[in-house]
Amino acid sequence: MKILVIDDHPSVAEGIRAVLCRAVQGSTVDVASTAPEAVSKCSSQEYAVLVLDMSLPGRSGPELVAELKRVQPTASILVYSVHSEQQFGVRAVRAGADGYLTKDRPIEELTEAVRMLLSGKKYITNELALALAEAVSGPAEPLSLLSDRELQVLRLVVHGAGTSDIANRLNLSVKTVSTYRSRILEKLRVSSMAELIRYALQHGVE
Repeated sequence: MKILVIDDHPSVAEGIRAVLCRAVQGSTVDVASTAPEAVSKCSSQEYAVLVLDMSLPGRSGPELVAELKRVQPTASILVYSVHSEQQFGVRAVRAGADGYLTKDRPIEELTEAVRMLLSGKKYITNELALALAEAVSGPAEPLSLLSDRELQVLRLVVHGAGTSDIANRLNLSVKTVSTYRSRILEKLRVSSMAELIRYALQHGVE
């Protein structure tokens, strides 16, 4: 039972590793701090469960989920994120995640989720089930119109990052980032950056 914890905060990753080593008997827990390192480890070793932070630098979470599933389709992926199910849960599941848990939940829920994935089941919280149901039956929420990359750019805008900073963080050209920003304004039907930030904060983008 090999588990890979993927988180760019070393103290968080080591804390999760220590908890899982104690709670899941017979498990071996590795750690990766970047998307390339995670993909490399999954390419050379077999893991039963991947515990993935959605907010690694340079990559959108759903994009990485999909890539890890391609590299190791038999592994179950638990997204462990600071972002709510409404914001990223549906995107993660659509990309191939087998469970989604927010980091504000008790640590016992994390071990429970990992055990369920190790037994071949999915881990669907009540919050995620509601988000999935709303995505299927409810009207399209404006933020759902954004691509994964556009949502990633929007989050950085909300955090005060400028165009050049966003380009550096995401390994994109300044022109490409400007194009994304224009598309975001158009899709959300707002006319200024101030209005965009206000809209994003009102809808829980963090």
